[in-house]
Amino acid sequence: MSKAKYCGLNTVKLANASQHAYQPGKSTDTALYSLSFILEKNVKAKEIALAVFLDIEGAFDKVPIEAIVRALEHRGVN
Repeated sequence: MSKAKYCGLNTVKLANASQHAYQPGKSTDTALYSLSFILEKNVKAKEIALAVFLDIEGAFDKVPIEAIVRALEHRGVN
């Protein structure tokens, strides 16, 4: 069982449909495919194609556990 399902992310809709981490049948490969498909489609249509990538070092390590627990409880995860 994936960590996300175990934590209830799928049952309370915490996971965005475009999220690939901890989603059954999704991986870094499917994330890259989705991104390249969208970018290629926009380039062919002569639309603006923009991608921004952020890697916030220690993002989850710096969030107080109490804030995480409150956010999960607010979304129905106990």
